[in-house]
Amino acid sequence: MPDNLAGTPAPGWMAGGGVGFGIQRVLVLAVNFDHYELDDRYLRSVEPWTVQLEVGKPFQRRIKPWFGVGTGVYRRIERPWFNIARPANVLGPVPFGDPGQYVKREALLGFNYGFGIWIPLRNRVMADLGLRYHKTLDRDLDGTRSHSLTLSAVGVGVTYGLR
Repeated sequence: MPDNLAGTPAPGWMAGGGVGFGIQRVLVLAVNFDHYELDDRYLRSVEPWTVQLEVGKPFQRRIKPWFGVGTGVYRRIERPWFNIARPANVLGPVPFGDPGQYVKREALLGFNYGFGIWIPLRNRVMADLGLRYHKTLDRDLDGTRSHSLTLSAVGVGVTYGLR
């Protein structure tokens, strides 16, 4: 594995969702789950389970900016395209193996911050466009030394207000 896994993520896709509660006129407390699938040589996927605090005025009649900060657990899964490990009964390296032979799972504590805009579409429906930066610590939750993760993501979503 390369020493600098934090610098290796490449483009990918993401999907996710969350539930938010207005706690003040300009503050929203949200619990989010996202899944990032990165087009990386290790086919890494990252699943942040975070609590966010967003500052802005949602559900206004005009486009409004927002800023958010959050923290949570980042579950990371690494699977290489091929396994170069040598089985005990084979001499020399095995260039192509079962991709499922080596899987590394970690849970890292991390934080994120981001900004974007809310765009009203209809009554109680908004489009959400934003950029978010994620960073994790370099230790697993059990204390094992790991590689930190640095990730920037552009997201587009839809928000529906119940009230």
